[in-house]
Amino acid sequence: MFNGTIDQRKEQKKRRRERSLELINQYRTSCLFCESKDNLQFHHINPLEKKFDVTNNLQYSQETILKEIKKCWCLCRECHIRLHNRLIDPLPSTYNISG
Repeated sequence: MFNGTIDQRKEQKKRRRERSLELINQYRTSCLFCESKDNLQFHHINPLEKKFDVTNNLQYSQETILKEIKKCWCLCRECHIRLHNRLIDPLPSTYNISG
């Protein structure tokens, strides 16, 4: 158990979040569909394998976050919305459902 002060714990949590954000930003590429580099998000290729939303759960270890990122495509916000609304669909050959 951490025996530090509340301020020390807050600082430790802040540093962990910053390291996690740095890791996430390293794996952001251009959008798979439109190649935009703005407003990038992670989309789980196989929703059955999703354990958590990558950018909203920074309390996990970097190793755990990286494992989750590897299950995802990087999409801009617009294409991500369009994909979920079934307005765009990648070629079936891009799916890797077997693992």
